[in-house]
Amino acid sequence: MEPRRLGQILVAEGLIGDEELDQALKDSRSAGTTMLESLVKLGHIGEESLAAFLGHQFGLEVASLPDFKPDPQLRQVVPAEVARQYRAFPVSFANGVLTVALEDPGMVEAAGKEDICRNSRLPAGATVKFVVAPVTQVGAALAAIYPAGAGGRGMGGA
Repeated sequence: MEPRRLGQILVAEGLIGDEELDQALKDSRSAGTTMLESLVKLGHIGEESLAAFLGHQFGLEVASLPDFKPDPQLRQVVPAEVARQYRAFPVSFANGVLTVALEDPGMVEAAGKEDICRNSRLPAGATVKFVVAPVTQVGAALAAIYPAGAGGRGMGGA
């Protein structure tokens, strides 16, 4: 979903005002961040409230990652460039299901979800479950599991 459209939904739902949306869009362009990151950074909306709204809007569970310890093995499953492009953090892999946390499910849409599934190195028959998590938590988790310079498919020489 285009950022302005998502922002207009947030305005229509009374979660932010028009001025806050405009300010966040300007900030995101100048800072090179997403509109959602800017909304949270500027204090226009709490990230838990935003995650709950997005979870409801897109029919996804909401996950919390504050004390989450990333599994370095998962960076072998979801390549860094895919994770960074979609702001998609691999939370866990259990019982044939890879759980992936998104900060903005609207940014990913169906084609992005297919891209994540297609580019993830999963065993045959495995599936992907998407959840939504607060933006700063996803950002911190991505930075922890995919450190700067660890791009590409060979992440960390592995």
